Amino acid sequence: MKQLTLSLYNSYDKNRAHDIHLRSIARAAPVCYATGFNLCLIDFPYRDPLKEVCGNTTIGEGGIYLEKLAMRQEFFTSDGIALLHIPVITTSKPDPEKSIPLDQLMEKIRGERMKANFIVGLGRKGLPNKVRKKGVYHLDITGQGIPFETCTAIGFIPAALHACLDR
Repeated sequence: MKQLTLSLYNSYDKNRAHDIHLRSIARAAPVCYATGFNLCLIDFPYRDPLKEVCGNTTIGEGGIYLEKLAMRQEFFTSDGIALLHIPVITTSKPDPEKSIPLDQLMEKIRGERMKANFIVGLGRKGLPNKVRKKGVYHLDITGQGIPFETCTAIGFIPAALHACLDR
């Protein structure tokens, strides 16, 4: 298992599939594959998300990157916050007591070989408070309190961390 995970948290109805679910998974998979992240889906309404995505989208070459992640055992699903890695809540409004600047977080990842799970909320409301409280750290990836739309966050967060690790 890799050191970094991008988790998509479904804050929509947990029992009803929406088109946004498929599109978000299909968009996240190639980003995770390219940046070396695991991909985890939390509270999604699919029994077999791999089959659902690969059979119903043209994004990410029809789901090929999700298949590749699954073949490398870098794709997971979870009912609730998976504690595979230390949960890092991604937010433009971090809790001051849990907030960590990107450079300090990168020191922990590099120096301490910390395994981190970056949780992104899927839906208009973002992450619910019960999930935010489970975060060990809260990261504002911009350091400026700039909120991102979900798909922008899905691309930006792994890319920024990948770039930092590549330095």
